[in-house]
Amino acid sequence: MNIALTLKRMPTVDMQISDIVPVAGEIIMDATTNKIKIGDGVTRFSDLPYITDWLAEDLINKLGTLQEDTE
Repeated sequence: MNIALTLKRMPTVDMQISDIVPVAGEIIMDATTNKIKIGDGVTRFSDLPYITDWLAEDLINKLGTLQEDTE
C-alpha cells in the first residue's frame, strides 16, 4: 500500500504576516525551519507552538507521572 501525505508549506516570513488559521488537525510545515505545527481551528499559524514544543512538555509531564507511580 502506497500512501502520500502532502503538507501545506510556507516560509516563516510569509506565515508571520499572514492571517492563516489552520483547521483543527491540519499539519503545516514551516519551510524555513522544517518544523511542524498542528492547527486547532482558532489560532493563527504564527501563534501556534511548534509540535516539538508541546510534545516535549507532554513527555516531561508523562515522565513525571510515571516516576510518581513507581515510588
